[in-house]
Amino acid sequence: MVSGYMRDELINTAVNLKIAPLNSNILGKAINLLEKNDISITVIAELLKNDMGVVSKLISIANSAFYRIGMPVNNIERAIITIGQTELKSILFCLFYLGEITNFLKFKKKDLFYLLKHCVFVAHGARLLSKRLLIDDPEDVFTVSLLHDIGKVVFFMNLDGYEDLINESLEKNIPLPLLERERYGIDHQEIGNILGLKWKLPPIFLSIIENHHNETDNNTGYTDILKLVSCADRFFYYRDGDEQPEIFILKKEAEGIETEIEKLVYIIHN
Repeated sequence: MVSGYMRDELINTAVNLKIAPLNSNILGKAINLLEKNDISITVIAELLKNDMGVVSKLISIANSAFYRIGMPVNNIERAIITIGQTELKSILFCLFYLGEITNFLKFKKKDLFYLLKHCVFVAHGARLLSKRLLIDDPEDVFTVSLLHDIGKVVFFMNLDGYEDLINESLEKNIPLPLLERERYGIDHQEIGNILGLKWKLPPIFLSIIENHHNETDNNTGYTDILKLVSCADRFFYYRDGDEQPEIFILKKEAEGIETEIEKLVYIIHN
């Protein structure tokens, strides 16, 4: 039975959410690195890539009227260059403290870690496929993939049993968006699109966020990237899927992707 009340609550949360979830440890480390005069943009970017909230915020800032010059900024390296390291430090310093208010948004740390781990896995997997299959810019694909599930933030914040719904989807092999729409009248793709529009993310981000379970987006021309993200997303849950080329590549490189996740765990807990 569809809950109209909960649908309204989810939409209301998305509309009024002030910031994306942020990881204070990663932000703190980035701020400390920026204290060094000889630190490279690459080092800073590689650290920040593991926090989808920071990435989305910085890309949004880089695309704002205050910084944007010419083509849209679609990855964190370009965002850092556009913003400049001096102002980046000030922005991260502010975000560090803004991130503390997530403690008041009913967002449990275990849920944040689960979501972060999934998104980072998908981002690394999609970037790998991009490199191997020569589809688009791997760094752009990485960043887009990192943000594909931002809509789940709102579901975790509002529903105590949301992880149970994810597990039900896996056990019954029912697409999660279908279960979400049946129970709550809206899915995390649509909620994610509301957040993306609110944060003024570029069209490619909105397309992937809203369609990553559909695997086609003929209206905006991002079908190739969408397939990479969808394959990596599906592989996170189902390692014994069909033997299409993308899945075969991910199976061969699964150990390397898991190593990247271990790095994330280390960064968070140290």
